[in-house]
Amino acid sequence: MINFHTFRRNPRAFSAGWIFATHSLAFSTWVIYIPYVKDRLQIDEGDLGIALFFAALGAFCILPWSGVLIRKFGDGVVTFYSTLAFCVFFLFPLSVPYYNLLCLSLFFLGLSAGLMDIAMNAVVSIIEKEENIYIMSGSHGFFSLGGMVGAGVGTVLVPILAHPQWHAFMMSIFLITTNLYLQKNYLHLRGVQSEKSSLDLKTIIPILGLAIIGAFVMIGEGAVADWSAIFLKEEVLAPEMYWGLGYAGFSLMMSIGRFLGDELSKRWQSHRMIKTGGFVGLVGILLVLTSHVGITILGFSLIGLGFSVIVPELIRITTNLKDIAPAQGIATIAGAGYTGFLFGPVLIGMIAEVYSLHVSFWVLFFCVFLALTLPIKKE
Repeated sequence: MINFHTFRRNPRAFSAGWIFATHSLAFSTWVIYIPYVKDRLQIDEGDLGIALFFAALGAFCILPWSGVLIRKFGDGVVTFYSTLAFCVFFLFPLSVPYYNLLCLSLFFLGLSAGLMDIAMNAVVSIIEKEENIYIMSGSHGFFSLGGMVGAGVGTVLVPILAHPQWHAFMMSIFLITTNLYLQKNYLHLRGVQSEKSSLDLKTIIPILGLAIIGAFVMIGEGAVADWSAIFLKEEVLAPEMYWGLGYAGFSLMMSIGRFLGDELSKRWQSHRMIKTGGFVGLVGILLVLTSHVGITILGFSLIGLGFSVIVPELIRITTNLKDIAPAQGIATIAGAGYTGFLFGPVLIGMIAEVYSLHVSFWVLFFCVFLALTLPIKKE
């Protein structure tokens, strides 16, 4: 049921999937060296948090302009050049000598990442329609797989390479070279633009509902990424060797779920996939709250499996809405997702500080439950 054969046989599908892998390979290479940058510039956690905020700020700033750029230059062209920019910009945070330059470099990294995120999803939408194939979920699976490979390779190379810049430079050259070769498969793509360029009363209701679902799902993803190890340590009292297994299980099942998602979407359609995935995620949260080591780790894994298909299916629905340009719809979902992923874990932490992480995850459960009660447009 995993649609690897689609990516293997269709050059345009593989090229699109590789763009997603490129994004996560570059990003994970930067992420594993964040402690190195912190020590080299001699900054504390607060300063690092502010610097990382500039990356989020860059992503937010490009969202309103992404549709304009795509309409002017085309989905394929914007995807290609934003990919090249991202492969270059992720080098600078590892090399800058001053804190202010770190913030500036992260802003441009976020800028290119945000534009790339919108454009590559738009390209996948075009390929799906022109080739009559389902690859949206699988493309996001390439993103998850790329993150796992990038982090794994980096973990091996960190003690071997004395200079992280060499690792990042080699990764950048590899990614730029492969995308220069593959760009012929998608550079010419340009989606059919809607006659309407802005949201109105007719389109705001379905888009708003999808955006709310996306925001709460991404809050869940951010909560697992930032708090799963602490939950196992402090709430479950698990031994140290188990602390990282919650996020590991979450990431593994998210990758598997995304590669399975396209085949399932053909049979169930997007609205059922979202509801089913949300239900599985809710069951996962309940298992996490049992505070039994094995069951909690299983719960985090089920959250990854359930949530894995939701954002790809939200994007699939959005790009098929007749009254809004695909790029603008994707930007709306992406903006909501960025908001949830970046600020959700902070709210989880604030609730945990006043009450407990148990209460935080109960709040997450009810928020996701309420979001899933919203109506979803059927195909």
